[in-house]
Amino acid sequence: MTESLPTRSGLIQPAVKKLIAAGALAGNPVSSSAALPGKTLTLGSSSYRPDIDGLRAIAILAVVIYHAFPGSLPGGFVGVDIFFVISGFLISSIIFKGLEKGDFSFSLFYAHRIKRIFPALILVLAGSYLFGWFTLVADEFRQLGRHTAASIGFIQNFVLWTEAGYFDTATEFKPLMHLWSLAIEEQFYLVYPLAIWCVWKARVNVLAFVLVLGLLSFGSGLGSPTKTFLLSQTRFWEILAGSVLAYVQLFKKQQLMAYLNLWTSRLFSPETAGSRFDRTVRSSLSIAALLLLAATIFGLDSTWEFPGWWALAPVTGAVLLIGVGPDAWVNRVILANQGMVFVGLISYPLYLWHWPLLSFLQILALGDASGIARLVVVALSFLLAWLTYSLVETPIRGGSNGRFKVGLLCVLAAVVWCAGYHSVLSKGIASRHVVELNPAISSGRLPAYQHHTVSRCGLDASVEKKFERCLSDTRGAARFALLGDSKAAALAPGIFRESTSNGYWVFIGGTNRWGSVVPVVTDAVQYAPYQEATKIAFDAVIANPEIEVVVLTTATRALFKLKNEHSIEDLPAHGGFNLALDGMDRAVDRLVKAGKKVVITVDNPTLKEPRKCVSRASGLDFVNDFLGLVPNQSLCNITFDRHMELSRQYRGLLENLQVKYAGQLRIFDPLNLLCDMKSRICGSFLDGFILYGYSDHISERASVLVASKLLPFVESFARERNSSGSPSSSRGAIDKK
Repeated sequence: MTESLPTRSGLIQPAVKKLIAAGALAGNPVSSSAALPGKTLTLGSSSYRPDIDGLRAIAILAVVIYHAFPGSLPGGFVGVDIFFVISGFLISSIIFKGLEKGDFSFSLFYAHRIKRIFPALILVLAGSYLFGWFTLVADEFRQLGRHTAASIGFIQNFVLWTEAGYFDTATEFKPLMHLWSLAIEEQFYLVYPLAIWCVWKARVNVLAFVLVLGLLSFGSGLGSPTKTFLLSQTRFWEILAGSVLAYVQLFKKQQLMAYLNLWTSRLFSPETAGSRFDRTVRSSLSIAALLLLAATIFGLDSTWEFPGWWALAPVTGAVLLIGVGPDAWVNRVILANQGMVFVGLISYPLYLWHWPLLSFLQILALGDASGIARLVVVALSFLLAWLTYSLVETPIRGGSNGRFKVGLLCVLAAVVWCAGYHSVLSKGIASRHVVELNPAISSGRLPAYQHHTVSRCGLDASVEKKFERCLSDTRGAARFALLGDSKAAALAPGIFRESTSNGYWVFIGGTNRWGSVVPVVTDAVQYAPYQEATKIAFDAVIANPEIEVVVLTTATRALFKLKNEHSIEDLPAHGGFNLALDGMDRAVDRLVKAGKKVVITVDNPTLKEPRKCVSRASGLDFVNDFLGLVPNQSLCNITFDRHMELSRQYRGLLENLQVKYAGQLRIFDPLNLLCDMKSRICGSFLDGFILYGYSDHISERASVLVASKLLPFVESFARERNSSGSPSSSRGAIDKK
């Protein structure tokens, strides 16, 4: 288990040779991770394979570039899938060889894992926690503490899954977001060695067992891959793909070679079949595998359903590149290149360091970090990775006193876990200076309460689970319905908090695998992503005779397909008024003809992410002075008059609908609740608390403020006689509350 790893003369650059001589590589052949690099063994021998370190380099470079410059490498996130395959191949080979020799030891296996994983992990977690102490407000630091504890306990993927998706825009403010992959791998190695040991001892077919597990894991993620991106059971098959390769090369290599030689003999003459196979087929497969990886890295992006079927591409490419062996052309010439090998050697600490540094840069730069700043951070990540590898990992993984090192690492890990958990219990340690500078930033969240909600909304169970939000009140049948996109999802907490026996609610909407629920009915191609989800939501409320009033809530940018999320500056010149009006007209018409009354809530002012309006001065004034970290107030607030000017076209659309459907439709405008009407400023904060939770979505406290006026408005409307001739019919101006 601790064999030395000889190198090829002239293959490894001098810096890497020094690391090898220092014992960094010789003491730990069990050294890979989903995000994790290390040294490797060729199956069936003790020779070092530099090409696998080169494959690690491809994986880590793809991930780093994707995180630093996502537009330049849209599919770079598949680097994690490559790491999973490498990990399964290397670790399984160690397990299988130990079982074959009869000297496999669980204690030694997990001791190696601790010495491999903990040193760099503890250092990065401690560094992130310390930096966060000076820069993060209470909610952010509380979340960092939760993520710190989850990361050291290897459950970060589950914690992130409960918060948001991997591609959620808020991930740039989560410095430990990337450790979901490490959690998945360590969860796998917590159960896999014992399972294989049991199967081996029972003399069950190990290959068949691993294949069945892999197929079950793969199948479990096909239903809704976006929602299962972070779940262990839907990712294990990628690690198991490497395990299958390890088993085949250890125990089925002769049979495989015989089968391949049979086919090559049919393609080439008997005299040249063997040499042609080695020279041509292996090299051709390596080129094909590299092209497959390149196609996924450059061709995929975050809008594709992943992992699912698409994950087969990077997994297959990685399996082929490892399987063809070190003498294939790509492996020998490209992957075993000195520079690639060096990057592969430091790829684990590089993976750990790069995202916290990028995330903190975005936090400090208020989301506007320049390309040059990101380049500097990437360079710093490489430097810290090399120092961590040389000064921390190497001494701990090599040498003597193994038990003492393992014990000390476990104690340090426990200390880090306690620090993180303390931040959670203390609600972000509000006594810190940066919290005192921003007293309102954490005020948008309300204390926990009895939600009176259940994740059901009258749809078929197979349909409901595909909606991000599908909620109903447990206290009685719904009288009112809320439909809409993520703006409706932000309003829903306040509605369910404030609702009473005067009328219970159901909510269907959010952003789903079909797209957002945007209330437009049209054949226009630009609205196609909304149509399926919107139709399902509308059909559900129309079919429910108990529902009297339907409240429609959607973002202006979604209705008009605007350019960005923090401004509607392009709306006045937008040419899609008639198309948007027609789409909403047809949507309202469907509901009115079904006997429903309709309320449309006016969209709130569109401002910048509130955390980008925070003063980060704290105790790092020198950093702030260097980067010029002053919130751009022009993006953190807007004058009331300017907002009215920009939204004139949008408001004109709503007034058109109100005139046409007088008596059946009302417009509810919360603008007076969300703006300071004395100063005529609409900003992120009002009366000492934050109005927005993320991006331009209202906070939970603001949703209660809006709902406290919206609910009586809706209840009063429901009591009115459903006729355009009703004395209370409203024409012309939008109702303001």
